Amino acid sequence: MTDQYLFPVRLEVTVHIITRLTEYNMAGFGNSSNLAPGTYDVRIRDAANTSCVISLNPALVITQPPVLAASIASTNVTCFGGNDGAITISGATGGYGTYEYSINGGGSWQASGSFAGLTPGAYNILIRDAAHTGCIIVLNNAYIITHRVCCQLYQLKLKYHALATMMEQSASVLPQVVTEPTNIP
Repeated sequence: MTDQYLFPVRLEVTVHIITRLTEYNMAGFGNSSNLAPGTYDVRIRDAANTSCVISLNPALVITQPPVLAASIASTNVTCFGGNDGAITISGATGGYGTYEYSINGGGSWQASGSFAGLTPGAYNILIRDAAHTGCIIVLNNAYIITHRVCCQLYQLKLKYHALATMMEQSASVLPQVVTEPTNIP
């Protein structure tokens, strides 16, 4: 019986991920990122003997989470000049299950879907996956918060009253219309 000696052996591997007609190479040990959803044929190949290939997973499926979605509700400002409007974003679905919300086009984000103290105007409402903050969906890019209808009607009444008053005051200075023929020299 002969003595067995163990010698350190350096094995270089290249992992090939083949999908459609594209081949991704990962020399050594590592990760491959930014792969599109789909089915991949994952193989390992000896760098020194390229004909030595072993299939690790001939049908590795990479999926993507469902698209982000949510519902929007609002409360209009109660009266002219007020700031008691509100937007509530609820029922969020998709992504990885944790969400962040913005009403200013992504200028700032918060974990709660409740926004209070709003003035009338247009709001750019977004949702993003808190686990993958690059995954952003526009829920509504011009969501309108207005004054309540009673305030708008009151404002309209005031404008009408002001216009009627102006017309009454102007009527006394309007030129008179001549209905009889006159001779102009």
